[in-house]
Amino acid sequence: MVFVRTQTLPGHCSYLGVAALLLLASPAVASSIRTLDSFAVPGLIASVDCNATGCPEYIWINTGFWVDEGDTLTIHAEGGIGFSSGSPATDGPDGQVGIPAEPHDVYYYVASNLNRYSLIGRIGDPGVPPSTRHRLGDPFNVGADLVSVADRSGFLHFSVNDSYFYDNSGEWVATASAQPIPEPSTLSLFAAGVAFLSFSRWSRKGDARAL
Repeated sequence: MVFVRTQTLPGHCSYLGVAALLLLASPAVASSIRTLDSFAVPGLIASVDCNATGCPEYIWINTGFWVDEGDTLTIHAEGGIGFSSGSPATDGPDGQVGIPAEPHDVYYYVASNLNRYSLIGRIGDPGVPPSTRHRLGDPFNVGADLVSVADRSGFLHFSVNDSYFYDNSGEWVATASAQPIPEPSTLSLFAAGVAFLSFSRWSRKGDARAL
């Protein structure tokens, strides 16, 4: 009986050891995830339209949410916008999927290569006085759901990929999170836990075969 109890003790210790290592690593991962909660993107961002010279910079709304290059950026949006006078505000953030917002007649969209009437984003620095011009990266599709790796650091900006904003109504509401690549020390703790558990299992199997 004593022999059997001493053989089972290392198994319990291995699980306790792994649990301790994971507990040490988990706070570092959890605390590094940044979140943006319920940010409203109105259909009527401003009483403005886009023309052949482009759109005004303020058509991009700075969320104040910082993203680092290499972060895993996750965005979810819902709600409805109406894109003409009297139309119900029911159009979702995905917009017209697969239909690029190419210029037509006198209408020029915020991002001509992205889905028309959709939620779009950019990442960048809002500018420092005396230069107030936004230094933003290329626009990208957001839609209702996006998981992507940030290609640059800066504040997350949203806009509506429309050309004529005067008659818009409603809003989309977005949430976002940015998770950085785990630090080497955190990865080392996870690796050590896995290695310790594997060795303990191998050791117990060896003891069982010896019996």
